[in-house]
Amino acid sequence: GSLDGNNIKDFLTDEVFSALADAGINNMFYSVDRWTKGTANPKIEKALDLCEKYGIGYVVEAFYIDAQIGTRTQDIPLEDMPLSGDNGQQELQELFDEITQNGERDCVIGLLACDEPFPRQLDNLGVLSDVFDSLEGTGQANLYMNMVGRWEGENNFWGQSDPITWEDYIDSVFENVNLKMLSFTQYPYS
Repeated sequence: GSLDGNNIKDFLTDEVFSALADAGINNMFYSVDRWTKGTANPKIEKALDLCEKYGIGYVVEAFYIDAQIGTRTQDIPLEDMPLSGDNGQQELQELFDEITQNGERDCVIGLLACDEPFPRQLDNLGVLSDVFDSLEGTGQANLYMNMVGRWEGENNFWGQSDPITWEDYIDSVFENVNLKMLSFTQYPYS
């Protein structure tokens, strides 16, 4: 199973992680914090240490990636993406090596590409996935994306793009982004 530890009080303890492992939880996305390149990341580092100790895979979210794919209200032109520049591969490699301690942390199973991206973000995510695929020493780690949940009819993404069907959205995801870890949220109302 998988777990998002965002709302669990006193989550980063041996007691909790031992119980998770005993319950068969084998991967998690701990979204209380995002990795900040080049600085201390105490909560994430503690979560990574606990994951390593209890054999739980961890998908890490990083501000460096978030800042390059745009948002629901902001486009980042591809030419303005640091990842699409000459140093993009080196910068992403440095981030991955920092998070994994140069491959010493086996628990890192991936980096979060995006949670529920809008169609306008898919070109940027395509660049990210291409650069990630060119990195060295990623082992079994992959990029992970959680797609927008299923809906009926058309969705205009809160007025940010032309209305499309969910099937059109899925087609656009697979045309633009090469990911091996993919999910979608099934909201109660979708």
